Amino acid sequence: MLNFVYDNKTTLIFGKGTHHETGTLLKPLGKKILLHYGSGSIRRSGLYDAVTASLKATGVEYEELGGVQANPTLPLVYEGIRLCREHGLGLVLAVGGGSVIDSAKAIALGVPHEGDVWELYLSKKQPQSDPLPVATVLTIPARIRSSPMKRPEENWGTVPPNCAPYSALSTRNCSLRSRTARWPMASAT
Repeated sequence: MLNFVYDNKTTLIFGKGTHHETGTLLKPLGKKILLHYGSGSIRRSGLYDAVTASLKATGVEYEELGGVQANPTLPLVYEGIRLCREHGLGLVLAVGGGSVIDSAKAIALGVPHEGDVWELYLSKKQPQSDPLPVATVLTIPARIRSSPMKRPEENWGTVPPNCAPYSALSTRNCSLRSRTARWPMASAT
C-alpha cells in the first residue's frame, strides 16, 4: 500500500432526510446565499420545499436562480454572478446534480474575479481571489454527461476546484438506474 495524506475540507452528510439539515448546517457560516438549481425536478420531488423550509426555519437569507440545464451555459452563470454581487451573497448552494454544481462553481469563481469568468476557463490564469464557498445538496450519485460547462458553441475547460463546506446526499433524493438512463428523483419527504 502507498502512503498518502487525504485532507478533505468538506463535511459529507449522507442518509435519509439529510436535506432537512441544510439550514442548520449553513447558518453558522453567517452568509446570505444563492440557491441555485435546475429546471423542475427538485420542485416535483418536494426537495425544493424541504430545502427552502429548512433555510427559512433557521433564518438563512437567500436569493434564487433556477433553470440550470444539462451542460450549463454562460448566460446563467453571468446572471448568478450579478445576483451575488448585487445582493452581497457569500455562498452558493447548489441543489441538484453535476450540471447544477458545475454552474454553481463557475458562479462562485466569477464573483470575486474582476474580469470575465470565461477567461479563467480559456487560460491557465489563476483566480486573483478565493471563490465563494459552494455547498451542495446532491440529487444524483454520478455524472452522466462528459463535458461540464459550455458556451452554446463550445465546451468549457477546467479550473481549480472549489471546496464545499457542506455536501449532503439524501438517499430519498436519488434512484440508481443505468448510466444511460435519466436519473429520476424519488419523493424528498
